[in-house]
This record gives sequence, structure tokens and C-alpha cells, in this order.
Amino acid sequence: MRFPWNKVIFLSTAAALGVISASLCAPALPAISKYFSAEFSALQFIISLFLIGNALGQFLCGPLSDQLGQRRIMLLGLSLFIMASAGCALSENLFFLLACRFFQGMGSAVGPVLSRAIAAKLFSQDRSAQVQSYGAVGVGLVSMLAIFSSGYLTLLSWRSNFWLAALLGVLMLLWTHLTLKDNGTKRLRPVSLTQSFKEIAQTVRHPVFFNYALCHSITYGLMYAYITLFPFILIAIFHENNPMQVGVYSAYMIACYMVGAFFAARLVLRWTSQRMVTIGIALQLFSGALLFVAPLSFILPALIVFNLSIGIILPVTSASALAPFAGDSVGTASSALGLSYRMVGSLLSICICQFPLFEGKSLALAITGLSLLSFMLYQRSTQEQRKGALPP
Repeated sequence: MRFPWNKVIFLSTAAALGVISASLCAPALPAISKYFSAEFSALQFIISLFLIGNALGQFLCGPLSDQLGQRRIMLLGLSLFIMASAGCALSENLFFLLACRFFQGMGSAVGPVLSRAIAAKLFSQDRSAQVQSYGAVGVGLVSMLAIFSSGYLTLLSWRSNFWLAALLGVLMLLWTHLTLKDNGTKRLRPVSLTQSFKEIAQTVRHPVFFNYALCHSITYGLMYAYITLFPFILIAIFHENNPMQVGVYSAYMIACYMVGAFFAARLVLRWTSQRMVTIGIALQLFSGALLFVAPLSFILPALIVFNLSIGIILPVTSASALAPFAGDSVGTASSALGLSYRMVGSLLSICICQFPLFEGKSLALAITGLSLLSFMLYQRSTQEQRKGALPP
């Protein structure tokens, strides 16, 4: 069977839409502050409103895609993303820019939610895990390119970052129009927020979804905490406070994440999703133990192992959580997964970052303890799958 590289490239580009939007905006914040003579506290809304809009979009687009079709919602979301990105680029006052950022975040949500749903609907669990793992490699590569290119674009104008986002949206819109077929989903009932809440709550109660989604969310929480603490670890331990060097170290870690995802993609069909999750959690647990007991010289190797582990765990647990919903409710399940990892992951990250750094020991304890919890959740998931648990 010929591997669907065209679908992998399409889905990974769609999944990276939100990451690209965030990465392109961050370096432009000082220039935006100067242009609008705005305080830094006001500029924080540029990020937070994007995230709020993205969360609302994650909630809406999955159930809507089950009711109206994935193609239609993808085109609608991309159109909103294009208009909002162009609005950001044309903004002449800060309030209008903030409003456009909210809608940009809302439109960008269709990428990750529907890319997961499309992969789960088109492929078996292991093949979906492979496709999402290759997609994770693509997202990592696109993230690195966005981080490096955004700084150069800001030298031209802060508006150029948003024009690039709009251009990407136009290309994705054309690509979707030409290649994505309607999934045939047509539910003859009105779209209802109350019904969406009920469907997402029903999905979360499914035992296989709940355990895999929580395992997925725990890994996201550890990743958020690591991203927050990593610059401070470099400064506290290696006395490295050069932003350029911190960026280089961060790029190395993204590369390790990509290697882990590539490893999962190459081996998941041979070793199955269950075994790949076991390997990923074992590596994560090992990285936490190494970070806790090893001398300072082993901190970077421990973090390399940690990034390898999240590259394995995230795409495989995503595919496994959605596997029971490969029918007409896969969009709702993808929305539920997105909301789960954002809420649980953010909460865990905030809690972890409240503790003193202690040369990385607090992060080590969190990785070790939460990896053990992930392993227990994974064991429960495999037991439920053996029982043949079906969606309620």
C-alpha cells in the first residue's frame, strides 16, 4: 500500500496553523508596542485573546464538522483565519488588532482539531498514529522555520508577520478546496451549543478516551512546564543568559522531539500503538529519574530523552484516544481532546512552575510522578480496549 504522503503534508501543515500564528506574532510584540504606544500589560492581550479564541474554536469546530462535514468547516475556519490575519496586518488601533487576534485564534483551531479527526476517520489506529507522528515531525519543522523567519520579517515591519499568516491561510484554503473531500456527514438537526456540551461530556466519559486523553494531557502539562522553565534552567545552572544561545538550545530540543516522533512513525505499525506508548512513558520516566539523581552535567542529556519521549507519546496517544470514535463523532472527540490537553496541561504547568527550581529537581519530581500516573492510566486503557469498550 502506497503511503499517503500528500495527506501527511496537508494534515501537518493544517495542524501547525496555530503554532505558526503564535510564533509569527511573538517577535513582533516590541514593534507593535512602539507603533501603538502601548504598555506591555496591554500587549499581553494579543497572546491571551488569541488563546481564548483558539479554545472557543476548538470547542465549536469538532461538533460542527460532525454535523456539517469536515470540508465545509475547514473552509469556513480558514476563511475566518485569512480575514482575521489580514485585519491584524491592516490594524490602525490596538482594539481592532486585539479583536482580529481573537478571530484569528478561532479560525486557526480548525487546523489541529480537524487534522486529528481526518486522520482518525481515514486510517486504522496504528496507521493514524503513524500519520500523526509524521505530522508531528512536520509541525516541529514548521515551528522552527516560523521561529527563525519571524525575527527577520519583523525587521521589515510587524505587519509582514500577519501578511505571511494570511498568505499561508490562502494557500491552505486552495489546497483544502482542491484535495479535501466531503466526509459525507449530514446530521439533520440544528447546531446547538448545549448539544455540543453534552456530546463532549459524553465523549470524555468514554473509558478508553478518558485514560488516553489524560495521559496525553499530562505529557502536554509537562511539556508546557519544561518550555517555561528551560531558559531559567540554562541561566541558573549554565549561566547562559544570551537569548540567541537559549534559542539555539531550544531548537536542539525541538529537533529531539522530531526525532522521537519520527521514531514512532517508523515503528508503530510493526510494534503497535500500545507498545509505542509504553516505550514513550518509559523514556519519560527515565528522563525524570536521570534529571533528579544525575549531576549537573547530565541535565541536558536528561532533557534530550524527555523531548524524545514526548515526540513518541503525543501523536500516538492522540490517535489512540480517537480510535473508538472513527465514525460520525470523531470531530467531537477531537475537540474534546484539544480542550482536555489545553485545560489539564495548563493547570499542571502552572502548578509545577509554582515550586522553586532547585537546579531542575522540581521538574524532575513532576516528570517522575506524573509519568507513573500516565503509566497507570495507560494500563487502564489497554484493559478497556481488551474488553472491547465501545462509545456510549
